[in-house]
Amino acid sequence: MKRMLVLISVLFSGAMVLQAQTEFTWDTHGIGFKTAARMKVTTNNADEFEAQSDNIQLNIFPWQDQNINFDDLADATVDIAKQLKFDNVDAADALEIDDFQGFFVHGKKDGVNALILLLLDKKSSTNLIVTIVYQEGFEDVAVKLAESFYAYD
Repeated sequence: MKRMLVLISVLFSGAMVLQAQTEFTWDTHGIGFKTAARMKVTTNNADEFEAQSDNIQLNIFPWQDQNINFDDLADATVDIAKQLKFDNVDAADALEIDDFQGFFVHGKKDGVNALILLLLDKKSSTNLIVTIVYQEGFEDVAVKLAESFYAYD
């Protein structure tokens, strides 16, 4: 009987974790991602998508440019982080998720942590600048959010 209660408890906990994720879509640009259920959309128009919770803020900005290439993207990612005045940003790491490829950097400015991503859509000219600002202790949540991006038609 005790094993049965433990099993039910584990299954219930797993179901709670699955329910804790919410899928968001930005239909204007055919982009989706998954995040903590407590995030609320605060801006959703053709120029920007923003969602936030008490611990994380996500901003996505599209840019259309068929001439952008992967080889120039690492330097551009670092340049943007430096323009935003983030500390100790010297190199970007490559990232490939679903239909996107790009680069990201971890940054910190005035005690605020952020991930900055530049993503190229392999199938269209819709590219993304993504910033994920997060409180200390929420880096794993921010990384999971960044890894959840996908494109759809």
